[in-house]
Amino acid sequence: MLDERKAQKKVRELEKELIAMLLVLASRFDTNGKRVVLNERNMRLADMTTTFNKFNKDLQVPFLRETLKDLKAVKGELDDYYKSLGLTGFAVSHKKIGLLNKQVGKYMGEFALSTQVKMEVQGILTSGISSNISPTAMATSIRKDVKGKLEKYYQQFMWDEIVQIERIENNFYA
Repeated sequence: MLDERKAQKKVRELEKELIAMLLVLASRFDTNGKRVVLNERNMRLADMTTTFNKFNKDLQVPFLRETLKDLKAVKGELDDYYKSLGLTGFAVSHKKIGLLNKQVGKYMGEFALSTQVKMEVQGILTSGISSNISPTAMATSIRKDVKGKLEKYYQQFMWDEIVQIERIENNFYA
């Protein structure tokens, strides 16, 4: 079964990694004197997509794969339990749960794109640049304003879904 507390801790670690990657990105912005600027020669904001893709590939997708594996383990445990009771008439439910797990895999693929988080972070960076802030203020803004974004995203779109999936699986078997 999925250990939600352990998973939430991992999401906080992922968020710290994302913030570190964004700080590296922001450190590459041009500065005009002591202010962060974008100009036609150096459009580093466009590099944010690359940063998110790297975060996804290297950190988030492996975590989501492990989460999906844990969800599938629940199905296996329930199968074993009901078989041990001598109940073999649950083939239809078993097939439905298999289909449900395939849909969950697709959902996690879409979820991994973190589109909402990416847009919010882009807004933070754009706002900082348009406000003509210093590089130090930009770094502070990233640390402060990005903190909690990924965790909120997971809470809103992942943990609630997982609870529903586990409930559906239990109902199928019941």
